[in-house]
Parts: sequence; structure tokens; C-alpha cells
Amino acid sequence: MKRAVRYRLWIARLVGIGGALGVLTAAAAASASPQYPCLVVAQLMLPQITIDPGPPGSPACPSNTTNGCKLCHNNDSGGFNNNNAFGLLLKSYGLQPEEDQTLTAALDKIATDNPNAITDIKMGVSPADDPAVFSNNPVPEYGCQVGEAGRTGSAIGFMGVSFVLAMAFARRLRAINP
Repeated sequence: MKRAVRYRLWIARLVGIGGALGVLTAAAAASASPQYPCLVVAQLMLPQITIDPGPPGSPACPSNTTNGCKLCHNNDSGGFNNNNAFGLLLKSYGLQPEEDQTLTAALDKIATDNPNAITDIKMGVSPADDPAVFSNNPVPEYGCQVGEAGRTGSAIGFMGVSFVLAMAFARRLRAINP
């Protein structure tokens, strides 16, 4: 096989691998946890979703609805980087997307450390809107919570770095194999 053909094959492979890894990274960042509102209902032994229950007559559970998203999110779109104050509190207690045990553990810790939040949920009041819940919690000034908004661009950044490396590798191959 000619060197030029091998060179093009390597470039195509590198760009393809970089693109595939970027897509996989973006999919992981956008993962949703639609079952969480129903887990909150079960964990707190509630008769139904009390925050953002949806229109009358809509099913509370199974978790294939958008009901209850606003307990932790700013809107029904959800997403890991769209959290309200209560969602950020859950994340500070170890909540991870699609890991149900981290939600139940975080709720247990909040029930011990900040029972007003759990009382609010049971009364149908969003803990994110209750200043008493967050009066003792400092606003993070450094660390992961501050850099949270930058996480959405990680896949694009990864693809950009992959592309630059592929081009540098291609240039090197071209210099070696004229």
C-alpha cells in the first residue's frame, strides 16, 4: 500500500476515534435521572410528588414523566448543570446521576443535618425557596461546585484537543514520509 494511502487511513482513524470519544463524553454529561422524583416519594414515604406534580390527573410514578423535576432543577429540562439550590445541596452530599443509592444516602444525610429541607418537601414547599434551609450553608467560592458550569463544554474541548493532536500527528507523518 502506498504511503499516502496509509497516511490518510491513519488520519481518518484518529479523527474518528476523537469524534467517537467526544460523543461518548457528551452523552455521559447529559445523562438524566428521571426516576429520582419517584425515589424521593418512596424515600420520604409521600403519597405523591409534592413539588412540581404536573397537571391534574397526570401519573406521579412511574418515572417516565417530567413531574417533580423542579424539586432539584431550575426547570423541567433537568440536567446535571441545571440545579437549583436544593439540587446543589444534594450534589454536595454526594448525589450522582443515575446512581439511585447516592440519592437515598444524600436524603438521609440532609434529614439529619438539615431537617427543614425534608419538612418543606413533605409540606409541598420547595426547599430551594426556603431561606431557613440555606441560612447555614456557605456559598462555595472554590472547588467543584464553582466550576460546575464549565463541565458542559468538556466534550467539545476534548474533540478540539483530539483534532489538534491528529493534525500534529499528520504533519509529523508527512514530514517523515514525503
